Amino acid sequence: DLDLFFTHSLLLSQFKGAQLANGSRTLTRALTINGAASDELERWCRSCGLEWSVQGGALQLRETGRPVGSETGPLLRADSGLIGDTETERATKTEGGVVKSQQVVSGVCLMRADLVPGRSFRTESATGGGFTGNLVCTKTVHEGDSHSDQPWYVSWSGTPYG
Repeated sequence: DLDLFFTHSLLLSQFKGAQLANGSRTLTRALTINGAASDELERWCRSCGLEWSVQGGALQLRETGRPVGSETGPLLRADSGLIGDTETERATKTEGGVVKSQQVVSGVCLMRADLVPGRSFRTESATGGGFTGNLVCTKTVHEGDSHSDQPWYVSWSGTPYG
C-alpha cells in the first residue's frame, strides 16, 4: 500500500542510527513477508534496534529503551496522584539464544491523560522504598466506572532510561 510506504519512510527518517542487522540502512531488494504481521514487524524492528506498538490506532516506532519524541509525561509522586509505592522486578527474555534482563517498574496512579506508552515520565518515592527516576512507559491499564463515585486509576509499567 502506497500510504504505508510513505508513512514507513517518514517514520524511519526519525531514527538516524537505525540500521538492519547486516549494517545496511536500506533494503537491497524487495521485501516479501509471509506470516503473522506482528511477528514479522517484531523481527524487522528488532533487527533495526527499534520497538513498535500501536497507540491511538497508529503505528508507533521508537528506539529500543528510549521514549518516543520530546514530549514528557507526568511527574508521579504522592502529592500528584501516585497511589502507594512503586514495585520493581527484573524481567528476562531470550532473543536469538541470548538471555536479556531488564528492570521493570510498575505502579498505580489516578487517571492521567499524559501517561501514554512510549512517553517518558518520572516517579519520585516519598518513602525511599519505591523507585525514583525517569521511565519510559511500556503499558497502561485504565480502571474506572462512570456509574460509580470511585476515582479512576491507571495501572502502569515502565523501564528506566537516562
